[in-house]
Amino acid sequence: MGAAESVPVLGGHEDLLDRFVGPTSIPANDPFWERLLSFAYPLPKMKPADFDEATREACTTLALNNRQTYHFGKLLLHMMRSLQQVPASPAEMPLTAINTVYFTRLFVKHLVEYYDSREIWEHLIIHLSPEEAGAFGREAGRHDLLVDTVRSLLSFVAHHDVSATKYLLHLEAVNLLIVMMSTQLHASPAVAFNTDAHLFVEAAMNQHDLAVPFVARLLHMFVARMPVPPRVPFYVASLSTRQGVLRRVGSAAVAVFLLPYYTYSFLVSSSSSSAVAKSPLADNALLLLLALTHYGPSVGSREAWEEMQKEGGEKQGQGQEGAQEEGLRQGQEQGEGGQGQLGNGGSGGKDAVEVQVQGLAGDAKALEQRLQDGLNLQEARVDGKGGQGTPQQQQQQQQQEQEQQQQEQQQQVRRPRWNPYKWAINSARDVDLEPILSAAETETSAAVYGSLAPATAATPTATSTRTGTSTGTSTGTGTLTGTRADAQGTDAELAQEQQQPLLAQGQAQGQAGQAGQEQQEQGGGEVQGVVGPGAGSEPVVRIAFASLHDALGLCLTDDRATLLLYSLIHGNSAFLDYCLVRSDLDTLIMPLLEMLYNAPRRTSNQMYMLLIILLILSQDASFNANVHKLILSSVPWYQERLLSRISLGSLMVIILIRTVKYNLSKLRDIYLHTNCLATLANMAPHAHHLNAYASQRLISLFHMLARKYTKLSTAAAHPMPGKADSQPGTQGQQAAEQDGDGAGDGQPTELHIYTDFLRIVLEIINAILTYALPRNPEVVYALLHRQELFVPFRNHPRFCELLQNIFTVIDFFNVRMDDYDVDGDWSVERVLDVVIANARTWRGEGMQMFTELKFTYEEEMHPEEFFVPYVWTLVVAHSGIPWNPDCIAMFPVRSSSSAEHLEDIFDADAFDTHSEMGPTPREEV
Repeated sequence: MGAAESVPVLGGHEDLLDRFVGPTSIPANDPFWERLLSFAYPLPKMKPADFDEATREACTTLALNNRQTYHFGKLLLHMMRSLQQVPASPAEMPLTAINTVYFTRLFVKHLVEYYDSREIWEHLIIHLSPEEAGAFGREAGRHDLLVDTVRSLLSFVAHHDVSATKYLLHLEAVNLLIVMMSTQLHASPAVAFNTDAHLFVEAAMNQHDLAVPFVARLLHMFVARMPVPPRVPFYVASLSTRQGVLRRVGSAAVAVFLLPYYTYSFLVSSSSSSAVAKSPLADNALLLLLALTHYGPSVGSREAWEEMQKEGGEKQGQGQEGAQEEGLRQGQEQGEGGQGQLGNGGSGGKDAVEVQVQGLAGDAKALEQRLQDGLNLQEARVDGKGGQGTPQQQQQQQQQEQEQQQQEQQQQVRRPRWNPYKWAINSARDVDLEPILSAAETETSAAVYGSLAPATAATPTATSTRTGTSTGTSTGTGTLTGTRADAQGTDAELAQEQQQPLLAQGQAQGQAGQAGQEQQEQGGGEVQGVVGPGAGSEPVVRIAFASLHDALGLCLTDDRATLLLYSLIHGNSAFLDYCLVRSDLDTLIMPLLEMLYNAPRRTSNQMYMLLIILLILSQDASFNANVHKLILSSVPWYQERLLSRISLGSLMVIILIRTVKYNLSKLRDIYLHTNCLATLANMAPHAHHLNAYASQRLISLFHMLARKYTKLSTAAAHPMPGKADSQPGTQGQQAAEQDGDGAGDGQPTELHIYTDFLRIVLEIINAILTYALPRNPEVVYALLHRQELFVPFRNHPRFCELLQNIFTVIDFFNVRMDDYDVDGDWSVERVLDVVIANARTWRGEGMQMFTELKFTYEEEMHPEEFFVPYVWTLVVAHSGIPWNPDCIAMFPVRSSSSAEHLEDIFDADAFDTHSEMGPTPREEV
């Protein structure tokens, strides 16, 4: 294992390769194929980019001649046969199978990069003579190899255990499937979500019986993280391939210069690297799993799919009637001269709707036919208006009909479908819990987990206030909902009420005689037959949640593992419940907080995923309580100050507030603000012994937002330059608020946004004081220290009710402080002692009780608009496959030299010009 050896790229196969791509057809049972695929060494040992470059011209030639020779289809036949002939436990590495799959991937990648689905499908057609058909156990004649090829790869991965001898073959099979799925990567945004444009993915979606064992195998690959076995020839990029100034220096000087670095890496970094072993198979298996589960517009449960189908049928029926009525109405308006032609136009509209009702066909030709029908319909509508109205009116009518036709086609190709791979990961069960479940409990649990909502969601793109919900913009696919929940109710009671219908359904199915399913093991993932979503019995993925949880904890610094964790906790309630009842919450939370701490090194997509995960976890009351009970001895990666003996909850508050401040100064993304504040709001009622630093940061967050709000309100009240006043004025604030509320465009202004943010912060402080004041003396101390910040907003119409409670607390403790006569000699410890002593006697007199503010994350329509590009960005960056940047159409590809590597944040207070972190004397309280 290591860098590529000095071996000819094609290994003397140039002549064989020329015959393979040439115009002369070679029978599939000819010995030529055995010689072609008999390389003397495993092809994965070569540098991928070099081999890809050496065969690029051959791929182009094969695409030109394949319609006459069918050589690509014959190569697929040999690949499928080589996979079938691999024994369960081979004594040596199946070299021929490895090279055949690798060789096939080169040509599949070329087709995916340069041809559309219809042309790719034509290359998958093969005509076999009787002799050729007999050699492969097939009938003579024409064969479509699309489904057979995809199913062969899925079946091999699902049903073969990973071993040292089969490691490279598993890796190449996974890589080939990734390349097949990459039609989305090379499709323009206009057709990226068109299911007809991705024939390989659609073929995989139809293999329902293989979805569960295949997902189980991929999850087991990720959990095991098996490294490349010793003495297995596999290319790994070495340090010598990296560009840099040191390459211009002599090797001896470089060795001396880097000696301290090598010593440090061996003594210090080796421990962390050994904890997370580098595993190309585990990494690419995870990428493939993410690409499948987040494919296109899809749902993860059959109930949701059947409901969509029912609603779609009703809407399509209404659409047919509407099209007929519209045709008649237009005919009456145009007069006798154009009635006959308009009638044809109305009929054309009906035909278009009928085509839409028929659904998506299995092959790529269906899309071409539907597009042609749409063009014919457009021409008919234009012809029907000939000679009627002015040219400007005709042009406007034509443009409107074109837009309507595009919307109809977009709705047609974006129709959701059932995703068996998403359902498999959503319904995964903990294998360690299965022995203690009875047959009836198993069915009940399966009914509950199988009926859950799909696990597709995206960035939370909404702001929410205490009184309602507002959905996000078209740029995102998540919704953040803020509601008032009864403070006396618990999440457990609510969950129990929601699950009662599902439990009843499970009991009914159990009484129907569907209990006692037999256990079976497929592809290394333990699979038990339990009641799945829909009629009949279906297997589910059974995996040890403990191992999966620990593997995620080790790998969460990687974006791929973060996205997998998001998919699991959002779509699989069983895994979410398992994570919430774990006592070691820091296993998952600490890596997430560390990545948020290094926000300058993260992209917006990564930040979204991290914050959504924390938001989902904060929706559980037990989680919010338990994070404050877990004490951390130290936080080594936090550089601004020494944090020792700090609770996990206090650290979460510090990092979330730090993220808000960084976002305000650098990114200015209101949705990141919303997520951070929503998580803090969910945690606030359960705060327990927030430490001094976290409490001070919370008050400084209000100060920072108040300054921003003051600038905006002053600018709104005094639009002339130079009139802005740095000090807040109540009259100016009220005027700005009234002006903002009177906006007629319906869009939230920046002043409105910061008003909501400021109110949420006040809600957070108010919740701590209302429900947890005796347990948080440091929060009271921070309030007393900075009480002047709240005075300018005391009479603000949006904040007065919340500030009333805050000033009630401030006045209560100010009076108690005045009762102590210590001759003005106040220290921090003395003030805290007074606060703690009086906090015990606090009864909340005069406090206005508000019900608890709770934020929940909900998904919007079309989450694939966020997830599909995000997943394929990770694939391009981490798969090790040499993608051609010129062929990627989903998103712009930047060179590695232009990657963003921003500097670390060394001082959190740099975002706030007024630092108030030091010890506080009594005179300022």
